[in-house]
Amino acid sequence: MSGKILIIDPNAHRRSALCQAIQNSLYSCISAKDIETADYSGVEGVLLSTHAPETLNTIRAQLHDTNYPILILCSSNALHDRADYFRASAADVVEATCDLREILSRLRSAMRRATAAREVALRSGTTRALGFAEAGGTFAARQIIHVLKMTGRTPPAVTLPSFAVQSVVFDDLGALGERQALKCLIIDVDRDAPRCVIPLLLDLRAHPATRYASLILRADPDILEHIRDALDCGADNIVGTNISNPELTHRIQIHQDHLRTNAILRESSIIGLNAAVTDPLTGLYNRRYAQSHINLLLEDARSNGGSLTALMVDIDHFKSINDAHGHFVGDQVICSVAHTLKSAIRASDLVARFGGEEFVVILPNISPKDANTLAQRLRRKVSEITTDATPIAITISIGISRFDTAELFESGLENYDQLLKEADQALYHAKRAGRNCVTYYSH
Repeated sequence: MSGKILIIDPNAHRRSALCQAIQNSLYSCISAKDIETADYSGVEGVLLSTHAPETLNTIRAQLHDTNYPILILCSSNALHDRADYFRASAADVVEATCDLREILSRLRSAMRRATAAREVALRSGTTRALGFAEAGGTFAARQIIHVLKMTGRTPPAVTLPSFAVQSVVFDDLGALGERQALKCLIIDVDRDAPRCVIPLLLDLRAHPATRYASLILRADPDILEHIRDALDCGADNIVGTNISNPELTHRIQIHQDHLRTNAILRESSIIGLNAAVTDPLTGLYNRRYAQSHINLLLEDARSNGGSLTALMVDIDHFKSINDAHGHFVGDQVICSVAHTLKSAIRASDLVARFGGEEFVVILPNISPKDANTLAQRLRRKVSEITTDATPIAITISIGISRFDTAELFESGLENYDQLLKEADQALYHAKRAGRNCVTYYSH
């Protein structure tokens, strides 16, 4: 099951119908006639019939997580303004008499937003536990909201003091998207154009400029029922043209908050991916990334007729440096060597920390002479390194292995193992030759 939903509604018939529809949508569901008799254990979302807005605080205190959504089933003659419920942190407000499919669509949307918010909270907690500071806040200018007219019809004006509202006609949308990524788009649906809505949403979700934008459909109340399916086809919300400005402002803000939440999750995923393939001390790629990358380069060399050269690099007498000067100085030496190696290679080359004081440099399509010249240059540049802590003579030994096109086919080489094994054997010979030298692997 995707989550446990609690329905609180004194209307037994509506309670039963909602519960059955929710269970058919792969949620588990329980119900109660009032908030006093409700069982809140394990509940991850609430559908609440019209109560006073302050009731939401009472219910939220019973839930395990404040991010769990509470949706209001509002009667048409409700005593309270819909905006009051949003001010009380309702996830959504929907007519209790509307189609069950719309209620379920709005529930699914609210559950997705809540799941994303909980994930951000979890990752933020992990970041703090690891001792990393959160990014500081910055001044935010008023958010730009674009209002799209699908036809030449002039819809009611949108006046939202909290946002900068700009109108755009359909024909200019493509040019606008080329200049900037849109954050929120209110789409005015003409009564003659409901059938065009779904294709438009699919196009907007596929376009880079509007892929992540909040998409809100606005239509005359009597045609809303014809576009309800849009909630499951890319629309974040559908509203009537009779919506009050305070309610529309709150709905936009909910989706803008979700937009930021998703942006944080995407950035966090990128950071996590980088952490998985990057050595934290030096910032170089790690062994895992290097092995995968070498395999790709080998395949490219076989397919396009090229060569691949590996330099196995090891810092000489590194254990003695650690023992004599401590691990802090040892780390300084590793970082200095890493920076020197990275600054001296071509853009197409790869340098990675392979473990401890060992590095690997991968050189695609380079001649043996040029590879040797580069290795000697790396050796000389490392010998010129000085540390702040104490004068230390830093040198490296380098072993080289190389496979050209013919050798790749003759050897049947399919992965990095043989290439690196031969480079490592060459490095061993460099160590035995007195260190601070370069040795080629001899077949």
